[in-house]
Amino acid sequence: MPMASVSIITVVKNNAIGLTKTLESAQSQDFSDWELLIIYGKSEDSTFSVASKFCDMDKRISLIEQSDQGIYQAMNLGVKESKADFIWFMNSGDQFYSTKTLSYGFNSIRSSPFGFMVGGYRIDNDSRLFKQSKGELTQLKFALSRRGACHQAMIFCKGAVIESGGFETKFNLAADYMLCLKVIENFGAFKIPDILATVEPNGISDQNLSKMHLEKALIRREIFAQNLTARLLGWCWMKAARTKTILRILAFGKKHPFG
Repeated sequence: MPMASVSIITVVKNNAIGLTKTLESAQSQDFSDWELLIIYGKSEDSTFSVASKFCDMDKRISLIEQSDQGIYQAMNLGVKESKADFIWFMNSGDQFYSTKTLSYGFNSIRSSPFGFMVGGYRIDNDSRLFKQSKGELTQLKFALSRRGACHQAMIFCKGAVIESGGFETKFNLAADYMLCLKVIENFGAFKIPDILATVEPNGISDQNLSKMHLEKALIRREIFAQNLTARLLGWCWMKAARTKTILRILAFGKKHPFG
């Protein structure tokens, strides 16, 4: 397959309906110069049939099977197999916010000197929009962002991902958070207020919020090892985030964690 401008990497396991939404979202884009790599984990539903059908219909889509090692191992495999200079991680169930999102993201990142760009997102079946402000990101701004960010609303330079070591697979829930901090250190990053993704709720991180916050605390301790002030702020941030999560669940039950 010839070089594409953007590689969309879609990890999927047991989510045939979600995969259909993601692939149809990619095909609806007004920007056509992309490839999409389905990184498939052995599934018990019709995921494989859905993936195969789309691959047969659209030669820009390809299927790569992997042993079930974990989502970040799968994302690293997608990076390795990609043929484009820019990468967008859009896992099964997630969608581009509009038909113009991919072209806008590509044109924005290719004209910048930064390692990645991050925009806002919305949760599927939720009317709220989670926006970013506009400007350059520092490690501390990203690490302690009140709204946070999600990789579905980011587009990366492939070279920045590779040179920053890819996803650190010793972390099961927050390796994307660590990669972003490394890319910011090495290449910089910027944020925009535009909404870029519609995210499927109830992912693995949503279901393990306390563990995710703990992983992020460990990552901050590693990244900011020589910055005692940042480490203290990070510790306070973790305590506040975990407390907020507990109080919200006690008050309202398990609703979306980014609220």
